[in-house]
Amino acid sequence: MTFLEVRNLVKNYNGVKALRGISFDLKEGEILGIIGPNGAGKTTLVNLVSGIDRPTSGEIILKGKKVEGLPPYRMAQMGVARTFQHIQIFPEMTVLENVKAGLHTRGRTGFIASLLHLPSVTREEKESTHLSLEALALVGMVSKRDWPAGALPYGDRKKVVIARALVSQPQILMLDEPAGGLNEQETQEMGELIHRIKGMGITIMLIEHDMDLIMGFCHRVLVLHHGERIALGPPQDVQDDPRVIQAYLGEGF
Repeated sequence: MTFLEVRNLVKNYNGVKALRGISFDLKEGEILGIIGPNGAGKTTLVNLVSGIDRPTSGEIILKGKKVEGLPPYRMAQMGVARTFQHIQIFPEMTVLENVKAGLHTRGRTGFIASLLHLPSVTREEKESTHLSLEALALVGMVSKRDWPAGALPYGDRKKVVIARALVSQPQILMLDEPAGGLNEQETQEMGELIHRIKGMGITIMLIEHDMDLIMGFCHRVLVLHHGERIALGPPQDVQDDPRVIQAYLGEGF
């Protein structure tokens, strides 16, 4: 089943063509890797799909509905979550509080209910804590739930932002360089985490420079270069594509 369709997506910034007619689909339950040199348009693509930016032209169709131009909170409500290349945490807040922040689009109780401490507020808080602890358990961070997030080592901070994305129970999770800056052991753990997330039935778009992760976990790979799609297919086919070798992977890959 096709979950997401991107059709002829174009994004221009003051005359600079960041994306030049990108088209692809995303099948339910698959991991789609997105690779390309720096400046190829990978993060721009994710920004458009997640609603952070609007396309110049083209269509984004999620579960049969056109969604291009919808704001991020609406995309989140429709089951799209993402992480960012640069870690974004609240350093003074606890790990648990950081994860709970991922539920902001799901809150149902209003200001008056909170002010009056109505039972609905207590129920929602309990549910929020339960979901957040489940997400922390998935990434192996429950034991550090009360740590200030700013005191965590870099690899653990990456896990916290993934947990924060997962707590909203997304159907599509977009990971922007989750292994960036990690050592070999941490990268292996990240691969195992991605595998567990996929096992939950979550569809994944994975932007990554670590080719072992891309080749080892992705069903298909989309290759961008100067805002254009130059390849899309199974990892082995993409790895052997002369255009990809010349543009990105290098002769020694």
